[in-house]
Amino acid sequence: MTTDNREELYFCYYDESGDDGHPKSSSKFFILTAIYFPVLRWASLHQEIVTFRRGLLKETGFPIRAEMHTRAFLLGKTKAGKAMSGADRVQIVDRFCNLIGRLNFRIINVVIVKPRIRKDDYKVLDTALNYSIQRVSNDMEERNGKAIIITDPGRVGRMRRIIRKAQIFHFINSKFGGSYRREIDCLIEDALTKDSTASSFIQMCDVVTYVMNLYSIGLTGFGRYPKRLPKEITPDVVYGWMKLLEPAFNPKACPAEPFSIMFHPKQARGQSR
Repeated sequence: MTTDNREELYFCYYDESGDDGHPKSSSKFFILTAIYFPVLRWASLHQEIVTFRRGLLKETGFPIRAEMHTRAFLLGKTKAGKAMSGADRVQIVDRFCNLIGRLNFRIINVVIVKPRIRKDDYKVLDTALNYSIQRVSNDMEERNGKAIIITDPGRVGRMRRIIRKAQIFHFINSKFGGSYRREIDCLIEDALTKDSTASSFIQMCDVVTYVMNLYSIGLTGFGRYPKRLPKEITPDVVYGWMKLLEPAFNPKACPAEPFSIMFHPKQARGQSR
């Protein structure tokens, strides 16, 4: 725990995988990933990513300015993905996961498992974001930090409303039963926007969310891999990506779960999956 009374400022980047619709939905999961780190480390982390991308260009031909949109890339739907074999695409994602795991990020993952939802009025984005910012807040308290949230423009209006509400009227579950009110006071300003094409850090989130999506399919048994996914991608390969990412996962986010992932709703006792 930090003993210095000076507050440290953090950037907290968000990205998601899947849609947040319910009960009508086109995905089995909605996955929200937060990557955060001290503001003072932004320049050095950015330079490490630039150096990585230059090496990737030299060794594999992956364009340095190409956006890493992981799902589309693996399915061969991007310009860079179309130019590579399935095996080469898998190797690129392997390298990205290795980079993310060693960059000393802090990562929190929340997975909403839609087939487990039993209420039509379940608010997917609200639930995922509330669980996520609560865990970011817990970490900020330990580190005496404040965070600025940065995300792509897609859902920023709704995210701002959810975050504002959490800052003044937030309830969390007690381990002793029931819930208690606890406002979120670690966030500075509204959520800010940056297009993913111009943000290496949002692209890092994108890698994590899609790997999480594939991992969640194997773990829960819901859904299946896309047909156009390279044949080289197996549950063992996905698990290997998770192990590469693991050093960056916040172990306190959900310590009882594999890789400290927050899954919601929880699997009920007696369910087969």
